[in-house]
Amino acid sequence: MHIFKRFLVFCLVAIISLRISAQTSDNFFTHEVKAGETLYSISTMYGVPVERIKELNPSISESIMAGQSIKIPRKNKVSAVRHIIQPGETLYRLTKTYNVSAQAICDANPGLNADNFKSGTAIIIPVSTPENSPAKDKVPECRQMYLVEKKETVYSISKKFGITEEELLAANPKITSKKKIKKGEYVCIPYSKDYVKPEPENKVLFNKTEPKTEKYPTIKVAVILPFNLSESKPSAESMKMIEFYEGLLLAVDSLKSQGVSTDVYAYDEARHIDDILAHPMMKYVNVIFGPAKPDNINALADFADRNNIQLVIPFTSKEGVVNNKQNVYQINPPQTFVYEKVYEQFIADHSDDNIVMIGMNSKNDNEEFIIGLKKALEAKNVKYSRISFIDFDNLPSLLKRDGRRNIIIPSAGDQHTFEMLNYKMATMDTLRNYTINMFGYPEWQTFSARNTKNIHRYGSTFFTTFYNLQQNHATDAFNRKFKNAFKRDQIKSYPRYAMLGFDAGYYFIKGIHLYGNKFADNQDKITYQSLQNPLKFVRPNNWSGFLNTSIMFVNYKENQTISKRVF
Repeated sequence: MHIFKRFLVFCLVAIISLRISAQTSDNFFTHEVKAGETLYSISTMYGVPVERIKELNPSISESIMAGQSIKIPRKNKVSAVRHIIQPGETLYRLTKTYNVSAQAICDANPGLNADNFKSGTAIIIPVSTPENSPAKDKVPECRQMYLVEKKETVYSISKKFGITEEELLAANPKITSKKKIKKGEYVCIPYSKDYVKPEPENKVLFNKTEPKTEKYPTIKVAVILPFNLSESKPSAESMKMIEFYEGLLLAVDSLKSQGVSTDVYAYDEARHIDDILAHPMMKYVNVIFGPAKPDNINALADFADRNNIQLVIPFTSKEGVVNNKQNVYQINPPQTFVYEKVYEQFIADHSDDNIVMIGMNSKNDNEEFIIGLKKALEAKNVKYSRISFIDFDNLPSLLKRDGRRNIIIPSAGDQHTFEMLNYKMATMDTLRNYTINMFGYPEWQTFSARNTKNIHRYGSTFFTTFYNLQQNHATDAFNRKFKNAFKRDQIKSYPRYAMLGFDAGYYFIKGIHLYGNKFADNQDKITYQSLQNPLKFVRPNNWSGFLNTSIMFVNYKENQTISKRVF
């Protein structure tokens, strides 16, 4: 705690819109679902809560299908319109169509660039204002300067270049006679009044909107978390926040040896957020880690956008956090997003296997996951079987011995269910004749140490967004470093908050050091092997902030080894 306190410083009219049909009302418009879209991704796209979409579409379920039409409620205040890029459209054409500058369009869509400006891409167009209207195209005064030859006249020169005599004289007021032009004089050849200035290519316009690269000699970091330092003894929750901060400090220390200079300013979120943001230093930081309290997210996100600061939100998995907030990075993605990615990878791994789902009839059944998985399998024509745990003795009738693996998926992921299922399977001698693997949930890692034999017996795999390999060189080194610095072991929790702080701190501070204000566009170049939380951020759409899209499949193999794959 002493080291911690030493560091702690208090101080549309729409012309074309996302497949919007002509049948609209004043309160909603119609969206046609595309392949791979979910209620969550659509709600993020339009900045409308999933609950509002459900209210307007009482007949739809959580899983929607491509081609389905759903109603999207309109927002009362229109500050921008959605647009689908059409074949042949260019950024320049959009500036003319909407009377909005290329800079304003690019600022509203930070994920848009010349490479992904393609037909079918969704973007938003700010409402035209005097401040963001494009400058009027100016035709250059002279197409070229021409050297007059012997006996040439205004008439002959005009005819030679396809312009009128009046246009030539207007561009050359020094010419006082149509008949007398001296040999050897230079005259301005203007563009014809019918001349249309060539449209600039997308790459040219996008390059003009790019800000100059700015590097930071010292990375200024703010941490805003509920440390609750007024407590006589830190609570368990306060200690998690403290350990996140301590892990981040260890990342700062590691990067120092690589020549990265960092200043860290920590603020107790127990204070009012407005008081923290009023601190003079806050406008000058490069990255903020926090908040932990969901009620403070909007205030911090707006502050970050106004001051062009990267805001890293470590804990909440709330939906809609990154909507229309360009500088926000959500480490812990919404559950619906995680499930969609798990379904995609599971099908890629097991579409040719024999899949059997076991209904455990437990109060801990994960119905949302199982229902979503069923629909995902059906959409890809992948066969699966279902059986209730009550009828477990009939399981062998659903298993295959034709070279395919039998993938068993229980409907619940708690320890009691896992142990009960494993016990039942171990007592059935007939199952020894089949190749069986189990697939399950992040909770399995919380009791894997107490169920080593069971979790390895059937080559169990579970999905998760965080995992650290115990008895691993990097894990051991971090644990030793933490204990040496803070004179205690880390709290046993899932995830380990110190490791999360280290991963997040290392990734963002190193990235900002390398790429400065171009960090967001160069994340794919950042090389870092995470301890626990893999980080790969993607914008759900061109106008939003970033979601961490990384998930892992952790496999406890029958040979007693453990492997993990990151997607």
